[in-house]
Amino acid sequence: MAKGIKFKFNKQKAIEAILYLANKRPSIDKMSLFKFLFFADIEHLNKYARPIFGGYYVAMPFGPVPSQVCDLLKRNEQKDFLIDGYMVTAARKANLDYLSKTDKEVLDQVYGKLGNYNARELSELSHEHISWKNARAFRSWLNNNKIKFEDMIEPSNKELIEDLVENSQYILI
Repeated sequence: MAKGIKFKFNKQKAIEAILYLANKRPSIDKMSLFKFLFFADIEHLNKYARPIFGGYYVAMPFGPVPSQVCDLLKRNEQKDFLIDGYMVTAARKANLDYLSKTDKEVLDQVYGKLGNYNARELSELSHEHISWKNARAFRSWLNNNKIKFEDMIEPSNKELIEDLVENSQYILI
């Protein structure tokens, strides 16, 4: 079995991160939401050696999509969100007990930097990231365009990549 960086998905943290952003931008479109989460995960991974909610991203034509988050929004089992086509509205405030200080810091930082971008601009920006480019270039029916966490980490940080290849499955998200 090929080793790689893999993080377990934390469903509750993902729900709270979605709500956190959906409360910042009421009626956020799914594409923008997915890109904010992508850029936040890149930042958090490089700064704190873990993503915010785990799982994985798929490189779709309009940019990275957090696969399990997409599934959460489709199912919306607890009715945490109001879904109207491509628009997501928070049905409640985020429970901040599930988000760490660094999770909130990075979500705020990314939203502060990119909050004025529309979905198309965020999509174009995500196409510039090497992780999306690599996943699209090496796509096959086997990997379903899965984005590698290794490609989300700054190439100069080889030690972090090596450490996470060995230990990522043990990190609690």
